Amino acid sequence: MEPEELTPSPREEEALRDLAGIDSPELPDAGFTARVLASLPPPRARRPLLPQPWIVEVGSSLLGLGFALWRGATWGDALAGITAFGNALLSLCTQIVNPWVLVALGLSTVSVLIAFGLTRRGGLLG
Repeated sequence: MEPEELTPSPREEEALRDLAGIDSPELPDAGFTARVLASLPPPRARRPLLPQPWIVEVGSSLLGLGFALWRGATWGDALAGITAFGNALLSLCTQIVNPWVLVALGLSTVSVLIAFGLTRRGGLLG
């Protein structure tokens, strides 16, 4: 419970409502606001935070390759990793053919679209 002195009286409440009212006239400034807004420079175009995406991708790939070579990786290690990745993808592809997995993926997709409002007008699908 808040202290009683923090609650404004009805008279003070009415004065605050009148003070914050939208119907109050604007203060005359003899065109000062218009002159200030006219003297502001035009808005600058925002530069993207990162350069082109492909530059970031190539740069990070080269950085990762350099780190792996620095730590003593060999091409045999890289080929073994690529082979393991390919086998994992193959195993995944055999599971996706299962109709129940397809139903689960479809329901998940629909629920995400609904949750993020992408089906509403102006969204991704509307």
